[in-house]
Amino acid sequence: MKKLLFLSVVTLSTLTLAACGNSVDNSGKSNVADKSGKVVSKKKAKKDSKEVTNGPLLKVGQWTTEKDTGKLTLMKIATPKLDVPNGPVTFKINDVKLFKEETKNNDQLEYSKEAFSASSLEKTFYYVQIDYTMNNTSNEEVQYNGINSIVTNDGTQLDLDGQLQDQGLGDKIAPKANKQTIVLAVVKPDTSELKVTFGEVGQSSGDYTTLSEKSETATVTLK
Repeated sequence: MKKLLFLSVVTLSTLTLAACGNSVDNSGKSNVADKSGKVVSKKKAKKDSKEVTNGPLLKVGQWTTEKDTGKLTLMKIATPKLDVPNGPVTFKINDVKLFKEETKNNDQLEYSKEAFSASSLEKTFYYVQIDYTMNNTSNEEVQYNGINSIVTNDGTQLDLDGQLQDQGLGDKIAPKANKQTIVLAVVKPDTSELKVTFGEVGQSSGDYTTLSEKSETATVTLK
């Protein structure tokens, strides 16, 4: 349950605090609309202009806080909009973000350790979030069995056996339908490149025949 809650917190990056000073409200915005957004400032006590009080983090340096996880800062972002075919499913990598998580107490640290299945997390750690869409191009329902692997620029391989959570694991996609979801993986702070390989796609009923074992590897550069 905590893992699901954690994924929801990260996906939405939403708080219910009221905006004031120079802080930012990103609700209703996307990465594309990010460049034209303006902040209306009221004459109150000034706050950090990088603080986001509502909505996702869209620009490098923006940060927010959450009771269960602490301070979250966006360090790098890429929006490749990259299509990765895998049998009847085409995966589109929408955006990739590198976050710094700063937990403030043991409760927050333990929450994150459980969410990432990572007992060795430090109070400050880094992770990537891959936002992707699964598009089923076939005329039958299919099932996705989770990401195959992510390999970082220093050669570290991350997979479902450790410190990686794929929210799409086990999802069924209806014929001619698409579904958006995310992957989270603990990484090093200097991570600048990810090689992403999506995993098995199979039939969702009957003998659950494998339709495609894995995709080709897609490379995403973070700046």
